[in-house]
Amino acid sequence: VANYLCKKIYSTPILNITSNRERLLKQISVGAVWGVGRQWEKKLITRGIDTAYDLATTNIHLLKKRFNVVLMRTAMELQGIVCGDLEEIEPKQSIMSSKSFGRMQTQFASIAESVSSHCARAVEKMRRQHLMVQRISVFVHTNRFRDDLAQHTQSVEFQLIHPTDDVRLITQIAKRCLQRIFKSGYFYKKTGVCLHDLIPKDPTQLDLFHQPSDAQLQHTEHLMRVLDQINQKYGRSTLRLAAEGYSKPWAMRAELKSPAYTTRWSDVPQVRVY
Repeated sequence: VANYLCKKIYSTPILNITSNRERLLKQISVGAVWGVGRQWEKKLITRGIDTAYDLATTNIHLLKKRFNVVLMRTAMELQGIVCGDLEEIEPKQSIMSSKSFGRMQTQFASIAESVSSHCARAVEKMRRQHLMVQRISVFVHTNRFRDDLAQHTQSVEFQLIHPTDDVRLITQIAKRCLQRIFKSGYFYKKTGVCLHDLIPKDPTQLDLFHQPSDAQLQHTEHLMRVLDQINQKYGRSTLRLAAEGYSKPWAMRAELKSPAYTTRWSDVPQVRVY
């Protein structure tokens, strides 16, 4: 309602409707109310409800019976009764990173590079939300649409002794998981890594018998923070683990990818002036 009044009627960015609610609502057609579609607008008009004020003063129980609870709440909101509170975004319980290969892969080394890259992407998202992982899963599968090829799909999980956000440790564990499920002789199409049972970074409860020292924790945190800062400043993967590889022949092809005109200098279109 405020958006409609400011843009369509008064052309002003600020408008106080508290003291003039009744007069202002009478200036708005019922079809202009957010959530009232064309079909509802027709039905409301046939019942003599032509303006937002008419809707606000209609019996809410009648609206619920003739229409639904959504329109009833809309009428209550027009009366100044708050029907919905702001909801906080709950922290994620898991983060996944996975992509299909540009072409099918048969070698463990190239698939391991892909898994390492997925670990880096997933940990980047996790650290941005100040979370730590307690359980890691890795999966691989072949192309199920290729009936002419042997099929293999498998996943494996690893439960950590204590939560971590160290990309080095997570990558090391993920590669070990991959060794358990990789089988030679198959043409793999996709692989991925999922971080499960995420918990807030602070405070963190450690295992009584397998606690890293304070010096180790401080060293890891400092190293990960430097890694994050460099990649945020100079671009993703500017500083990365060698396990992620460099040439990445397994990466998905992107010949038809749209240029990033607003975020990458090399993609800014050039204009020749004669």
